[in-house]
Amino acid sequence: MRRGWIAVLLAPLLMAQAKPVLVPDVSQRDIEIQYSFTGANLLLFGAILYPGGRLPDDDKPTDIVVVVKGPVQSILVREKQKLGGLIWVNASRLRY
Repeated sequence: MRRGWIAVLLAPLLMAQAKPVLVPDVSQRDIEIQYSFTGANLLLFGAILYPGGRLPDDDKPTDIVVVVKGPVQSILVREKQKLGGLIWVNASRLRY
């Protein structure tokens, strides 16, 4: 019985030492790249939830790292070139 009361009394102290939580989001999850693709704009936003709702006492800025991932497998991209005014053929290629 005594341990239960000790845990209840220490809970606010233990929660105060919890780390801040980053709650991120992005305006688009997937971007399809097709033949007419000219680029895309992404809006990254979110919030940092501090334990107890209080900001830290120090004035140090918080660093956030963003990682953008592409396809896992390599992709072969070919450039088409017009030959003789009527026929399109593969000109050069590049593997990403």
